Amino acid sequence: MSEVSREINQAVTVVYLGAAREEKGFLLLPELIGSLYEVLGKSEQLRFVIQCSPQIVGYLPSIKVAIEKLRQFPSDYVELRDKPQSTKDYYEMLSGSDVVMLCYDHDRYRVRGSGIAVEAVALGKILLSTKGTFPEFLSGSGAASGSTVTEVSAALEDVVARFEHYRAEAAQVGKSYRESYTPKAYIESMLKNIRCSEAPDSDRSVSAVDAMSVTRGDSGEDYRACLKRLRYRDEAMAGVLLVRGGDAGGALNSDVPRYGVGLDYWIRRENSSDS
Repeated sequence: MSEVSREINQAVTVVYLGAAREEKGFLLLPELIGSLYEVLGKSEQLRFVIQCSPQIVGYLPSIKVAIEKLRQFPSDYVELRDKPQSTKDYYEMLSGSDVVMLCYDHDRYRVRGSGIAVEAVALGKILLSTKGTFPEFLSGSGAASGSTVTEVSAALEDVVARFEHYRAEAAQVGKSYRESYTPKAYIESMLKNIRCSEAPDSDRSVSAVDAMSVTRGDSGEDYRACLKRLRYRDEAMAGVLLVRGGDAGGALNSDVPRYGVGLDYWIRRENSSDS
């Protein structure tokens, strides 16, 4: 993905990516954007590009109200994209941004991952996030954060005022992230978590399984049955490593707690007395 060059004195562009969802802070947008219009919007120092496409279940009433409020702002200050985006459109929107807004619900995203956050950090983008959430943790010094609309608004004002500082910090965080999470480093990290002390002298095979595909039922079976099958494989000394990301963790951890802690985790052998 190529970076989009930014002209001097060009407005700082803040993007909201993904479907319009309450837990991803969409309801904060009208008040936040309104609070900054007089100070930064009219002077063309700041602009927003908001993806507001519906979820699979459609728009919630609260989301519809928020979208209508956003439509009241000038189009050169708030650009709304109400259609689902193609992969190409998504990456163009991400690469053309300066700040990626990830003001997610604290309770839901304290440990829950975010693919958008990972991609934004890897690309060296400034993250605007909720304090104490995964996006803030991931972005380190290359971010601004807040817990309320007032705090987020103040944080964004600071980003505009000290943009070059934030951009340099985010670029350094992105560089470090890319160097730390190469495919080789990722595989080595996963293998370190595998406990082979009970394995026989013969070689032990390891299968990496996408936990998201398990919870979605991509195999055509209930995820509990799928987990049981994976466990049998593990007991046969064929290692199974579940790689969890995004929304996969909730079902796995709540219904089958013995199978999951952390983003990457190993299903270890257990006594065969369990059914």
